[in-house]
Amino acid sequence: SPAQMKPSGLWLVLGICLSHVLAEQVFFFGFVGKALLERMDSLPVAILVTALIYGVHRLTFFSTIGIDSMA
Repeated sequence: SPAQMKPSGLWLVLGICLSHVLAEQVFFFGFVGKALLERMDSLPVAILVTALIYGVHRLTFFSTIGIDSMA
């Protein structure tokens, strides 16, 4: 039964990955997006700038760990 299953290393890794993704999304689109929206008059511009900042972050992350693009 599921109650008798012990968590394995795979579940731990998946949990850590999921929590990282959620934290990253909350930060960028919660804090950064909200801050930009408060300072800008246009919702589409604030969303675009937030997305660009997020994209630059992802590009710099992959370049620092030596991974080429995900293609």
